[in-house]
Amino acid sequence: ATRETLAMRRTQAQPATVQISGAITSGTAGVALGSVQVRLIVLEGARVVEAVTATVNGSRYSATVPLVAGRLLVPHATYEGVEYFGDPITLAETTPEATRDFRVYATTREAPDLAIASSTITVVAIDREAGKIGLLREDMVANPGDRVFLGDASGITLRLPAPTGTVEATGDSTEGTFAFERGVVTTTLPIRPGRLTSIVTRYVVDYDREADEYALRLTAPVPAERLTVRVPEGFVRAIRPEAGAVRADDERLSGQGEGEVLQIVRATAPVRPGGGVVVNLIGLSGPAVRVNPLTQRNGAAMASLLALAIVGGGTALAWRARGRLA
Repeated sequence: ATRETLAMRRTQAQPATVQISGAITSGTAGVALGSVQVRLIVLEGARVVEAVTATVNGSRYSATVPLVAGRLLVPHATYEGVEYFGDPITLAETTPEATRDFRVYATTREAPDLAIASSTITVVAIDREAGKIGLLREDMVANPGDRVFLGDASGITLRLPAPTGTVEATGDSTEGTFAFERGVVTTTLPIRPGRLTSIVTRYVVDYDREADEYALRLTAPVPAERLTVRVPEGFVRAIRPEAGAVRADDERLSGQGEGEVLQIVRATAPVRPGGGVVVNLIGLSGPAVRVNPLTQRNGAAMASLLALAIVGGGTALAWRARGRLA
């Protein structure tokens, strides 16, 4: 065989690869970029196949990843102990290379003027025999500074007042921790600048079965622009907002929970810290257990609440791969 033929055979035998590279910049004024670690996380569905360590040279990184069509590649950077996820890359033979840049920030223990862009609490389950209600809350928190807030001396970044009658509460995150004590849920989840941070918390509350109603209060720990309460149709006989809140148009879900109708109540104006909305849930008697597999925008956010069979929605990494969290 000729030398040209042998060279062609060697080229054909080499496995296909994808070249990933990008720039890393500091988003904190006056702070030079320090040491950054970058990995490329390879997913098949929600399963992590491998994590390829990238070479970082100054303010740029690069890596070579085997090309397996259909797999998802998630760029992941760690800077000063804080994780960053880049937009996912779908591996395909038509895409032999891709670029994903990172903007990272220095960290701080000094609290910035945090604000909530939106806070939503949803009734997700009712156990009428036990007199318990399952609630899911999501706060979209804005950090106006240019440093990641890592919390006060105790590491706490946000304190969320729990609804009345809460007997158990926790949160969903792979980065921060959650604790429930004396009617308040605290979290150590880092709050980044540059984009909203999603903080998801879950609650089980007791209600008076004899009274057959419950006053659901959503309280803002910091200034909040928009507060929303969502109650699935058929879970209660009626809902009655108190002053400062009004009924809005119902929402019909698509995807998981398709066809479910949510009754919506919204605050009429932004609220100050400690302010909120109250919605009276009237007529809780009915089937022994009622569970609603609600789907949040961009991804399911259900998880187990005690023994209530609330449907889960995948791993936090899969959420990030869909752009849900970052």
